[in-house]
Amino acid sequence: MNEADPQITGVTAAAGLAARLDRTNELLQRMLVEVAKTPSTHAIFVDAGYVYAAAGLLVTGTEDRRSFDLDAEGLIEAFIDKARTIFADSRLLRVYWYDGARRRIHTTEQQAIAELPDVKVRLGNLNANNQQ
Repeated sequence: MNEADPQITGVTAAAGLAARLDRTNELLQRMLVEVAKTPSTHAIFVDAGYVYAAAGLLVTGTEDRRSFDLDAEGLIEAFIDKARTIFADSRLLRVYWYDGARRRIHTTEQQAIAELPDVKVRLGNLNANNQQ
């Protein structure tokens, strides 16, 4: 039986993920250029589960968010900075951070995110498999 080298497989998967992220960013940028007729206000919507999974897979090779720390505040600041370059004459309404939690009770990290200025955390329920 031929077993693939896990290191090569991980590098290949990360390269594929990076290519898909680049393509998604390119499409998003094109869409935003069309939409960005300078609204007076804008909002940023973040699917935290996707962000954790994509960042974890890209950086550590795992989607398990318990296996790494994410600088959510820094990431939110980066999203805001990117939006400012696209919507230069527009005011940020807020950032919506969508995540899951057992019985919709904030984790310590989610509470810290909720306390950031201009950020609203919206929680969905997690099931027994930690899926929303």
